[in-house]
Amino acid sequence: MAFMTLQDITKRFDRVVAVASVNLEIREGELVFFLGPSGCGKTTLLRVIAGLEIPDTGKVLLKENDLAPTPARLRNFGMVFQSYSLFLNMTVAQNVSYGLECHKWDGNAKQRRVDELLAMMRLESQRDKYPNQLSGGQQQRVALARALAPNPQVLLLDEPLSALDAKVRAKLRGEVRDLQKRLDITTIIVTHDQEEAMEMADRVVVMNEGRIEQVGTPTDLYYRPANLFVADFLGKMNVLRLEEKGVVPPRLAGCLLSVEGEQPKNMEFVYVRPEAVEVLTDLRPGTNRFPGRVNKTTFLGTSTRVELEVGKQHLAAELRYKEASILQPGQEITVYLPPEAVLTIAES
Repeated sequence: MAFMTLQDITKRFDRVVAVASVNLEIREGELVFFLGPSGCGKTTLLRVIAGLEIPDTGKVLLKENDLAPTPARLRNFGMVFQSYSLFLNMTVAQNVSYGLECHKWDGNAKQRRVDELLAMMRLESQRDKYPNQLSGGQQQRVALARALAPNPQVLLLDEPLSALDAKVRAKLRGEVRDLQKRLDITTIIVTHDQEEAMEMADRVVVMNEGRIEQVGTPTDLYYRPANLFVADFLGKMNVLRLEEKGVVPPRLAGCLLSVEGEQPKNMEFVYVRPEAVEVLTDLRPGTNRFPGRVNKTTFLGTSTRVELEVGKQHLAAELRYKEASILQPGQEITVYLPPEAVLTIAES
């Protein structure tokens, strides 16, 4: 039995369909990301779950109970907004205790819970400060503590790290994930940041134009995308046109191309991640070995991006610095594409 089930959720704003016939099951204790470009419907779907928006059709079930009659304030869901929405006239401790007061916790229990959460978030020394006296990362911890205070069944976060700088954001990713695992709380996070979702999620729900394109683990989505949108949205992707559409075996740049798995009917393109591309100085021909030329190299710190040309098509490779250090613009090389790294996606 699924912990939470979304059944045929549709939400319109006038003539705009923000969410279209979404069906999804979420397991208890799972960390799920709603990922997609701006305007894809991910925040609207989160607000439907929270009870802040009423769907035009469909149901949100929690342990098979329909939440439609339950207003947002009674759903026992913790919510963290993108802007944090802290009370500026309240101290850190008062912000954290606010939800407990709404749930009518008694004084001693409320104090113990506030102390527990401030310790958990490493905010003990900040308890008497006001939000405008805190850093962005500290404000985010206060917002999380306030959301967790009443022991919610589900934690909902809308772009929780987007307002922070890169280093603070990277640090808080790990903290939020560790906290979620420690508390074993079912958590849904909305983001447009692919790296954030890939690093933290148990499963990712990729959305586009109000619909779910694919649901899966980060590994599944990255290496086995269901369609071109998912393949292109998650990370970088080389798109290579075959010499002839639908020909078996396929050929690229005058050479045979071996691919794993079933070849889609009328296949015209194949897709390869830059980190899967191998650049060889050995110019011998062979299957999946294509004559090419180095156009440009760009040092990125942890890797070097090499821009290549194969059969008048451009593709990028991500190589270790030592591998790329011997390459020079204009150099003739061999591009090797491992068969298991060549993605074949049914054309829509």
